[in-house]
Order: sequence, then structure tokens, then C-alpha cells
Amino acid sequence: MTRLTKHGQSRSVAVDIRRISYCVLSSTIAEDGIRSAAMEIEQLAEHLGARVHGLTLDDSLTDSQFADLHRAFLDHLVLVVPEQHLRPHQQLKLARQFGEPEPPHPLFPAHPDEPQVTVIENDADSPPENDTWHSDVTWRRTPPLGSILQAQVMPATGGNTRWTSMYAIYDALTDEDKTRFESMRGVHSIETFAGSLNDSEDGGRVREALSKHPPVEHPMIRTHPETGRRGLFVNEGFTTHIADIDTGESERILSRLWKMVDDRQFRVEVEWSPGTVVIWDNRCTQHFAAADYYPEHRRMHRVTIIGDEPRMVAH
Repeated sequence: MTRLTKHGQSRSVAVDIRRISYCVLSSTIAEDGIRSAAMEIEQLAEHLGARVHGLTLDDSLTDSQFADLHRAFLDHLVLVVPEQHLRPHQQLKLARQFGEPEPPHPLFPAHPDEPQVTVIENDADSPPENDTWHSDVTWRRTPPLGSILQAQVMPATGGNTRWTSMYAIYDALTDEDKTRFESMRGVHSIETFAGSLNDSEDGGRVREALSKHPPVEHPMIRTHPETGRRGLFVNEGFTTHIADIDTGESERILSRLWKMVDDRQFRVEVEWSPGTVVIWDNRCTQHFAAADYYPEHRRMHRVTIIGDEPRMVAH
């Protein structure tokens, strides 16, 4: 695995992972007549993750530059763009190029100037609460397409985020498992996560979220709507069990899959600095935000993009 350090250098931690850099050059001219500048994409790990050089994500991003960025997003699943320092309205504008931003999160606080910008903040009085592998909001019928997360305040040490490729994990399944899982559906619920929050401090938002969002079922194998690739679509954070099979068998299958999700060979790790932006595809990845910095202060701004209902398309 290769990870991004706070000083903007890539440090190899496994000799079998390739580091590849290549340039993406726009072949079209933007509407304003300015040709998109060269954008360098540095691959960070074998299955996902790339650092973007030569691009500023503020209001000056042209259509042709965004086309390059979107292509890299589909290819690498997780894009790390350092030293951006976007204002909330700029982060929201960038998200709108990918799709429609989601309304305010039902449980996390919203930014006072831009309600669609979620503030994720932890310190001594507010410990991290979701220190587990998950894809965001799979407890809804239509989970997000992806998110744009920017670091605002970071602890002196710790607070890294890991992502894993659900494409790669699907590819690593046995043929028997692939065939079997095609007909299975996972049950996803907000209950476990909501139960970790303090309802009295949240003004009843936990009870409201539970009443509005009953458990939903999604296919265990999801076909990506843009790339057509298949990925595993269950996660430890929100998948409670597999529908219509014995409880013990469900637990055995999911326990085995959680071990695969935590396997280092499928993942990339990002070490944040203030101003670093990460854009990721929630449809084919999971992430894990390490809580090892507590009780230090960590503040992030996130914009999440509306997605579609997960489906499995037959070959």
C-alpha cells in the first residue's frame, strides 16, 4: 500500500504496489476559450487512490478540466487533492458538477452559511462515533453517489482515513461466492449508528431519523451505473444481516466478508492536512476514519451527492 503523507510525499509501505504517474490532457476547449491545463494523476495504490497535481478546485475549474477530473474519479475511485482551502460555497459548487448535493444530514450539524455542507467535528467533548468500515448512508433506498470532504482542523497525529475498493473485493471472491451472492440481499439499518449518538444532546434527531428510515434491502452485488463494473455492496457499519437465510449462516458470511474489507491489499490510506480535499465514489468503496486522535480536535467539511438505487445487472 502507498499512502499520502502530510508533507505531500508518497511513502511506500509495501514493495509490491506500483506507483504510476501520467498526465491527462484535455483535447477540447472550454466554453471560455481556455484550454484545460495539464493535470497529473499519481496512482497511490494498486486498486484505488490517486493524488491530483496541477489542478485548483475553486471557481476557475473549466468544463474540460472537470471532464478530466471525472474520468480520474471513475478510474481511481478516491482522488486526493492537497492544498485547496475551499470555501463552503466553492465546495458546494464543485459537488454540483458531479450531481445534486444532498439535503442536510439528519444527524450531523450543518454549516451555518451553507446547510448542505455537513460539519464533522470531534474533540474531547465530542468523541468520534463511527470508527468502523462503511459506505455512507446505505440505510436509505438511494445511498449517495459520493462525497467531497475537506480537512479544516487536524490533530497533531492520527486521524487518517482508509478507503477500500469493493470492485477488488468482488473480483477476489470465489466463483461460487459470486454466483451465490447474486441472488442475495443485505438488510441495511441506521439503528446501530444512531444508537451510538446522544439523543438528548441531538434534540431528538436520533428518534426522528429512526422513524423516517426503516431498514432497507440492497443487492449484495452492485453494478456500478457508470462503469458497469461489479462490486460487493454490504458494509459492517450498516448491514445488519442477509435477508431470507439462517441467522447463523448470515453471520458467518458477513464475518468472512468483513475480514476481506479490512485486508490491506485492497486499500489506500490518506493522512490529512488542512485544505486537503478528497473526492470518493461511495458506490464502489468503503471507508474507515481512524479515531486514534481522541481527545484532540478534528474538523471536516463534507458535501454529499445524491445517488441512485443500487441494482445488480445480470451478465
